This record gives sequence, C-alpha cells and structure tokens, in this order.
Amino acid sequence: MFFCAAFFQATAQETEVVKVTVLGQDEGLLQLNAQALAQDELGYLWVGTEDGLHRFNSYEFTAFLANPTDTTSIKDDHIRGLEAVGDTLWIATNSQGIVGYQQSKNLFFEVLSESNRDYKIGHNVFTVNEKLLLFAVKNHFILFDRAKKTYKSFQLPESERENFVSDVFLLNNNQLLLATSVSGILSFNLKTEKSNSFSKTFDNLKVSSFLKNNETLYIGSEIGLSRYNLETKTFAETKIKQATIGIHKIDAQNIYVATTTNVLKYNLNEDKFNKIIFQNKDNTLFENVVVERFANDDKSNLWLGTAGNGVLYINKFQTKFTTYQVSIPSESSDKAINIFPFFKKDQNLWLGTGAGTIRFNAESGAYNVFEKGKGGITYTFAEDQNGTLWVGTIFDGLLKYDPKTDSFRQFLNS
Repeated sequence: MFFCAAFFQATAQETEVVKVTVLGQDEGLLQLNAQALAQDELGYLWVGTEDGLHRFNSYEFTAFLANPTDTTSIKDDHIRGLEAVGDTLWIATNSQGIVGYQQSKNLFFEVLSESNRDYKIGHNVFTVNEKLLLFAVKNHFILFDRAKKTYKSFQLPESERENFVSDVFLLNNNQLLLATSVSGILSFNLKTEKSNSFSKTFDNLKVSSFLKNNETLYIGSEIGLSRYNLETKTFAETKIKQATIGIHKIDAQNIYVATTTNVLKYNLNEDKFNKIIFQNKDNTLFENVVVERFANDDKSNLWLGTAGNGVLYINKFQTKFTTYQVSIPSESSDKAINIFPFFKKDQNLWLGTGAGTIRFNAESGAYNVFEKGKGGITYTFAEDQNGTLWVGTIFDGLLKYDPKTDSFRQFLNS
C-alpha cells in the first residue's frame, strides 16, 4: 500500500547515508514529533503526535483531533503510544489514559473506568500474547483480557520520578520482562502475578527497549546497548555506550539503535557500528535525527517516527535492483529498449528485446548483440533436450544458436 523510494550508500567507514522519503506538514502531518506508529489490518499507517492522531493512506494524512463540542471525537490530541489489533486501534494518550478506536464503526471509546488519576496518563500499549494487552500508564501497568474485556492493574515500584513500562518481552509462557523508566528490568510472573528485579545491573536505571535475535536479547538503556544470553543467562556490554531509546532489526547481522542524539547501525557479529545520516529525495541531509519509534509495514518496509523531523520512510526493496546500461549501436534515437523475455543459461542472461537478441554477463558487464534478427523483435527462448538454445522472433523466423561459432542460424518459411 505504501509507495516511496530509498537506497543505502556507504560514504565512510564511520557513517552511512540512508536515502528516505520524508513525510511532514506538506502531506498533512500537523505536528512533527511523531511519537507513535502502527499499521492496521487495512494497511493504513497511524501516527501519533503531540497535536493529533493521523492516518496515512500512502498519499496524505487525515487528522483526528479532540473537539469539545463533538462527543464522538478523540478526547486528547497528545498521543504517546499506538497498537493496532484487528479492527481496534489502541491509543495511549497524555491526559485521557488508554482509548480505543473501532475503525469499522468510526468510534472512539474509553477503556478504563477507574478514577485513579495515574490511569489518565498513558504511555504505551503492547501486545503480550494472543490473549493479553498491556497498558502502560503512570506508575502502573494494566493487563487487559481482549476476549473478556476485563483488566487488572499492578503498581510499579515507588519512585520520586514518574515510572512507566517502556517495552515488554515474553521470556516464556509465564514470565514477562518489563523495561521501565525508573526501575530497570522487572520480571513479572503471569501466573502468580508477582514481580521482582530481573537484574541488579539495571536496577534504578531507565531501560527503553528489548530485541531478541536468535538466543540473544538486546537491551537498550541509559547506559547504552547490552546483551543477555538466553541460554547461559549472562549479560555483556557492547561498544554502544550512548543512551538508547529504541532498537530495530534490519537483518540477521545488523540492527538499528536509536540513541538520544542519532541513529546507529550496529553489526551484531563484529560489535561495530556506523552513524546513520538520512538523505531525502532533494539530497538534504539529516545528520542527528532522534527516532522515537520504528515500525515495519506489511511489505517489511521501515517507518521511523522522529522528534521534530516528522516520519521517515525506507523502502527495503529498492536495494534489490541495480540498473545496467548497455550501449547498442543503432540508428534509432531511443535511449531505452523494451525487454520481453529473459532466459538464464550458464553464466549468461539472454535478453529478448525490440532490437533483437542480446547476451549479457552481469559479472563482467560484457554483452553481445547478435546480427541475426538484429533490429527485429525477439519474443521467446527455449532450450531443447540437447541443451541447444532456440529463439523465436516476430519478424525474423526461428533462430538456432551455435556455441562453436557464437552465432545464430536462421530458419525462415520458404
């Protein structure tokens, strides 16, 4: 559903330029602090800002704003967290707690009925498993049973600072890890409903994020990026020491690490990282971008919600294609040729074009335009049981390739 362009270009050993599409006020985003992202089952991208909830349809944003005179509108413009589950968008708001939006009915609805003022300050919403959602609110977390529409609240360790859950990781069926803004990492038992500190290493620290890769759990915190081996149950540091906001997997070897000052690309195997510089289609560079949220869409493309730069979009599929330029001596003024069939044989790629048959070796870059059928249209290739290549054309009959002479024999209707 999303159509934009991006590619990667290495400019130095310590930095890497990532081309992105920047979505902001020109596309209808009312405020550029994109704190929350989610894609729904219909393919829409939802963006939460400090000045409204926005829905993106690949071309423009539609804003959902609080309106005191409209009882059907959202109750708070300041959005901190989003989670799309089925037909419902779950929304964590700054002053009205957790709100639900049922898309099929275009209906916003309240979730928590208690008068506890802490419940009015929402921070995020997480999917725990098929049954449970976790609502992160001030000094508490709330487990919501989706089927029963019931919930239960649990208080976080007391602190002079506001405490909230910033990420979750389901360690096993019963053990849930909670990254918190003040109390480090808590281990919560879903069966006994008891919690305790998971590691003294992170006690009283701000922990922001988890990411599992194979048997390693990566942990982002105010002391940087750390590793936890799920088999040996041991912690280790990485070379990233900057305060970390979020982590996102790129591929089997690399992850993005969002810090409080920039974005880093970290190699999991080599424990090395490059600083990321973003570049838009006008070649404007964005060097120190603070990313608040990462989100993949249903095509595995990447969306980044930023602090002050709107939404950035990276199309992963753009990197899979490389354009090859083949110069063909021709009286024609056309700068491009139409290619119909492809046929791969050995190390060569045979191209059927509107200018005849071309053999191209992508590794060496060598090509050959064959005289037989040149200027005509090559429409099909076939290989017989003897390995002989045959070419069907529109105007030049049937061609048989002879590897000894590296030429074609022509068969015409007599």
